[in-house]
Amino acid sequence: MPAFLQLVYHIHLTFLIFIIFLIILIFLILLLTSILLTLILFALILFILILLTLVFLTPICFLFCIIILLFGILYKSLFLMVIPLLLPLAKAIIAAYCQEHL
Repeated sequence: MPAFLQLVYHIHLTFLIFIIFLIILIFLILLLTSILLTLILFALILFILILLTLVFLTPICFLFCIIILLFGILYKSLFLMVIPLLLPLAKAIIAAYCQEHL
C-alpha cells in the first residue's frame, strides 16, 4: 500500500475514534447539563464536524453530523416528554410503599 494511502487510512481511523469519543461526551453532557448548554454544545460539535467534512470530503463525516443532530433532538424531546409522565408514577409508587411499610 502506498504511503499516501496509509496516511489517509490513518487519518480516517483517527477521525472515527474522535467521533466515537464525541458521541460518548455528548451523551454524558446531555445527562448532566441544561437544555441551553446542550444546544450550544450541539452547535459547536456540528460546526466542527462540518469543517472536518469539508477538509476530508468524506460522506461519513456528514453522516455522523446527521446522526448526532437527530440523536440530540430525539433525546431531548423524549426526555422532556417522559419526565412529566414519570413524576406522578414515581409519587404513586413512593406513596404506596410508604403506606405499606409504615
